[in-house]
Amino acid sequence: MSVPRLYLAGPDVFAPDAIAIGRQKQAICVELGAIGLFPLDNAPPPEGLSRHDLARHIYRDNIDLMRGADGCVANLSPFRGPNADDGTAFEVGWMIAAGKPVFGHVDDPRALAERSAMPGGLDAQGRPVDADGWWVEDFGWPVNLMLVAGIERSGGQVMVQASGAPRLDAFRQAVTAAVRCCAG
Repeated sequence: MSVPRLYLAGPDVFAPDAIAIGRQKQAICVELGAIGLFPLDNAPPPEGLSRHDLARHIYRDNIDLMRGADGCVANLSPFRGPNADDGTAFEVGWMIAAGKPVFGHVDDPRALAERSAMPGGLDAQGRPVDADGWWVEDFGWPVNLMLVAGIERSGGQVMVQASGAPRLDAFRQAVTAAVRCCAG
């Protein structure tokens, strides 16, 4: 039986201590029987690229990592607002379209509507709305319905960090489930 290779998607690459976070998550993967593929493990890009060419280079490298993965563990925690990082959402969709199972983890246990809607703000149909008056989906899930339903359809699931649980507990749960899915 081969060791599952899991693409570690998420906005962690933007953190000031991104390399340390990646190494910690990779160590947890090894402990749980997987190889974690962290985007910052790609070879440094060639020097002298324009900003746009650098972006395209990063895109190609990450697509190559995802192609080589058996599944994905994605950090869907709110990033720069109430929703998951849009790059991570793209990677989740790409992995699902490629027929690979995805397991998400979310650090904020609140439902998306609770994070996004204006307190007491409702539209004419009684649905929660945001500060601009736009309806906020309210399915009780911590991320957008397309992410949850797509992840479930891929054979995965979204793990939510329980209040008071040890740091990275939901990540550990996601890796454990991914290993079971990809190894069996």
